[in-house]
Amino acid sequence: MNLTFNRAIGNRPAYDPVQVEEFVEDARRAYDAPAGMPATLTAMQIRQVSFALKRGGYDAAEVDAALERLETEFATAERETAIEREGWEGWSRRGVAVAEDLRDRLLRGPKNRFRKAKGAGYKRSEVDAFSERVIDYLVTGVGLTLPDVRRVSFSSARGGYDEAQVDYALDVLIDIMLAKGH
Repeated sequence: MNLTFNRAIGNRPAYDPVQVEEFVEDARRAYDAPAGMPATLTAMQIRQVSFALKRGGYDAAEVDAALERLETEFATAERETAIEREGWEGWSRRGVAVAEDLRDRLLRGPKNRFRKAKGAGYKRSEVDAFSERVIDYLVTGVGLTLPDVRRVSFSSARGGYDEAQVDYALDVLIDIMLAKGH
């Protein structure tokens, strides 16, 4: 695993190089760990990592793209380990159950899919519109891509949906998509 990054030019968003290098070194150790060792880093942890912004740091878009590739590698390894441990049927059954749980939550209908935020949260109409796309994807397996989910953003609104709950659902969806190899 070889990750090197260019410095951001001008006013482009840039990540703190020290934080990025520390994370990359941790990821390298986890990636190179002998098979059968307990995981020290997961695809979800890679997806959730964040770095401080720093003028003249590493180009954020470049780092984000590398993290997405790294996340996919870790998710593939996690899937293979789970299939070895549980067998194809066990792994598949667990994946179907997770997808059904997410689908059931989203089928609650507009304005009731997630807990109401205390204060500002994600605008319900935007989350509900995206939720309809997710339901279609869960039923048909098409209509959404990983970049669609990774880059979705919602406006802030008073009385909106709880951000942590929506973000968790998006993480679950990404896990489902990665498990399917999408």
